[in-house]
Amino acid sequence: MGRGFSFDIEVFRGAGAYICGEETAIFNSIEGFRGEPRSKPPFPVEVGLFGRPTVVNNVETLANVLPIVQFGAAAYRRVGTAASPGTKLFCLSGPLQRPGTYEVPFGTSLRELLELAGGLTEGRSLDAVQAVLLGGAAGSFVGPDRLDLPLTFEDTRAAGSTVGSGVVIVFDDRADLVDTVGRIAAFFRDESCGQCVPCRVGTVRQEEAIVRLTERRRGAAVPSSTDDDVRLLRDVGRAMRDASICGLGQTAWNAVESALDRLDVFGAGGDTAGRLLDDDTTGAAPHRLVQVTIDGVAHTAAEGDTVLDVCRAAGLDTPTLCYGDTLTPRNACRVCVVETGGQPHAGAGLLAPGGGRPGGAHRQRAGAAQPSSGARAARLVGRSVADRGRGGLERALRRRPVTLRAGGRPGAGRRPGSGGDR
Repeated sequence: MGRGFSFDIEVFRGAGAYICGEETAIFNSIEGFRGEPRSKPPFPVEVGLFGRPTVVNNVETLANVLPIVQFGAAAYRRVGTAASPGTKLFCLSGPLQRPGTYEVPFGTSLRELLELAGGLTEGRSLDAVQAVLLGGAAGSFVGPDRLDLPLTFEDTRAAGSTVGSGVVIVFDDRADLVDTVGRIAAFFRDESCGQCVPCRVGTVRQEEAIVRLTERRRGAAVPSSTDDDVRLLRDVGRAMRDASICGLGQTAWNAVESALDRLDVFGAGGDTAGRLLDDDTTGAAPHRLVQVTIDGVAHTAAEGDTVLDVCRAAGLDTPTLCYGDTLTPRNACRVCVVETGGQPHAGAGLLAPGGGRPGGAHRQRAGAAQPSSGARAARLVGRSVADRGRGGLERALRRRPVTLRAGGRPGAGRRPGSGGDR
């Protein structure tokens, strides 16, 4: 540009790890270390690549700098919308006449974008679209009723979706969305670096639940119910989103959540997160009521309910990474932490009879209330962990003593080949 300024560009070729798209994991990769996110702070602009201040941007962002410098910001903002100025590259794939990469102004509708690609193959109309995945594996599904959605940051956010990387994957009425959701879950399980517990355990539990849902939908006998597995997915998803230290774990549940809520791919029939579990198959008489105080607020629960049951009924967001009935021995993961009666322990049980410390099984049931025991009390450690900021879950767990069920041991209950050791 005639300014006498020059600089060098050095290209590093990665091995294709998805996690290395995270801004600090790519530093480790370039420096020759394992591709894992770094704790922040310090932030990259303070301590980045080789310990030097570093600005991280996508190539597409850098490519937009030149026209802004050449023609001015006002000219650049004349394209697109007020909140999303300029153009965007969208990568279209699926059963389209001309799949590929298209550059269009922000504000172009999804329908217009698909028409630029020639519409569906074999001359079929867009009425045959079953779903569209916006933003790739870390994005979310939208149904055919959203084809007129303007592709801007503000409009997709209002619709509960995202522009994300610009990936647009089209699924027609011949596509098997159950298989697609399973492959997305398997992808995140494989690509998790394993550094933090929420992502390492959560992606495994997520894929296991989807496998059970898929097998049940195809007629196989599965011990758990659809409601149990859908509830587990929601618990795991919230935990990953709240406590994972980087965007991989925080978005690993997005596509699964949208497939459940918008497309009902597993026939779950809507949100089951707020309903109490009905998994007592002992044939015993109905439990009596007990009073439980959670974070200083009194709640009434049935004897035998767990803290998680009470929280769900009360609408309290309580992230968990597992569902106890799918683990043997129960509570083997040591991740769901609830503090009862002033005594921290793993698992989601209520106080045992007499106000003593419970055994620590995740599905620990409350015993009969005794006059001397007073009200049961619990503090949701998971919520206080989330308040401390992302990445604090493991640190909180290390500081808290854990009591396992008799015969239990940390790490037990992982089925061979489940990936739980990663």
